Parts: sequence; structure tokens; C-alpha cells
Amino acid sequence: MSILVNINGEYFDQKSAKISVFDRGFLSGDAVFEVIRTYGGKPFMLKEHLDRMKHSAEKISLSLPHSIARIGSLAKKCCQRAGNSESMIRVVVTRGEGPMTLNWDDAKEPNLIIIVVPLVPYPEHCYRDGVSLFIVGRRKIPSYSLDPGIKSNGYLLNILAQNEAKKLGGSEAILLNHRGEVAECTQSNLFAVIDGELLTPPLSAGILGGITRQVTLKISPRAGSPCRERIFYPEDLYGAQEVFITSTRRDIMPVAEIDGKRIGTGKPGKMTQQLMREFERFAQSQR
Repeated sequence: MSILVNINGEYFDQKSAKISVFDRGFLSGDAVFEVIRTYGGKPFMLKEHLDRMKHSAEKISLSLPHSIARIGSLAKKCCQRAGNSESMIRVVVTRGEGPMTLNWDDAKEPNLIIIVVPLVPYPEHCYRDGVSLFIVGRRKIPSYSLDPGIKSNGYLLNILAQNEAKKLGGSEAILLNHRGEVAECTQSNLFAVIDGELLTPPLSAGILGGITRQVTLKISPRAGSPCRERIFYPEDLYGAQEVFITSTRRDIMPVAEIDGKRIGTGKPGKMTQQLMREFERFAQSQR
């Protein structure tokens, strides 16, 4: 297994990879990124991830240094060169170097960084038994202040929320929006079976439209559980029959309890299990 870094087309190992301390991505989080996993060594939903990165870049007036097709081709080459059985790929575009000001017009050429590391799967018991989540006190930044559809390097809110949940004994934090509605987790989207219906918060709740979330919405009718977007609240989660989270690294992961309260039977429910199987079939079909 190996770790490989590509900076603007040049390959480096983990120790030799360097970027300027004057890069705006480092100084102020002025950068966008995507994380992609592989199945059978092939990047999964690569185009969808890179299209979302392009969308994020456009929202902050950041010009990508290359076309999506070229960035995708380079990501594939990096993955092949790393030679891992399965990998996680992080693609980052920063605005580049510049003086220490907030004026992005002062920045130089953008930097493209691709990092490939071996995929480290979550433990099997997370999928067999489910995980514990906590609703934390920190709230999502309102959409009118910062568009949640921008996947940028500014992840301090998520870091603080995740560590708040960790101190409580949870593996993930649930964030509410400023209206008290359920939004999303720090690194994943949330789904719940409420009164027998599969639901997930809409984008209007102030969430990032996850790629795995998109896949789950697509395959849910095949699994016999068509999903509907709907606003819901913490009390709805406490009374849910099933809850699960979705993300690039997790795929679909069952939730056993929230805030110490057991969800359903406390074990992965039938809808969740069926969706996990359907997701696996879909992922394998993309290899």
C-alpha cells in the first residue's frame, strides 16, 4: 500500500510533497475539494464528484486549472500509480499563492493537488450493529451566510461538532440548522424511516448534496423503499423506526442510537439492510 501526492502534474511521496505557506488554501481555507473512493480500484462516481467540485469553484469565482475531464484523467492515473487495492482520493484546488490579504484578485495561479491514500474501511461491527450519534449544540451556518453547496476547505465547524460528539461517546454529530430542523452530520447525510416512510432532509435544510446521498435516492425505489425529501426535527428521529447515514467512505451505515436513545430495535432495520445490499450491487456495477 502506498500514499501518493500529485501537485500540478508532478508526483511526490508523502514526505517530499510541499506547498507554499502563502497558498490561500492554507492561510484562509480559500479552496474547494472532493473525496472519492474506489471500487475494484476504479474511482466511484468520479464525474459526479468533479462536477460538484466545479460547481463549488464557480460559486466562489475560482477558476479550475484544467477541465473536469483532464482532472479526472489525472486522478485515475494517480490511483493506478499508487497501486493500492482500494484507495481514497482527495482532489483539492486552491486559489494559489498571494499576499496575506482577503482580496482574491491578489492570488496567483490556482494549485491542483491530488492525494491518494489506501482505503481504511470502517470496522465491520459498525455495519452489523450500527453506530451512535449525538445532536450537538453547534448549528449549521445559515444558507444566507454561506452556501452549504460549496464544499470548501473551511471545515472548522465540522471539526468542532465532531469532537463534541466524540466526547459524548458518539461516532458522528448531527447538526441542526438555525431553525432547529435536522440538517446533516459532519461528514455524512442522514436518512430516517418515520411512520414507515423513508425520508431525508431536503437541500433547503442547509445541507451539502452528498454523492452517496444521490445514489441512495436513485436506488431507493429498487430496494422497495422510495425516499422522499422532508423537513423533520430531533423528536422525529427519536421516534424513527430506522436511521442511517451515507457518505463516500461509509457508503450506507446503520444508526443504533441517537443521544443515547435506541432507534427502533437498536439493530439495522429491514429497509436499511435492503438499501445496503442494493448499494453494494450498484457500486459493483460501476466497476
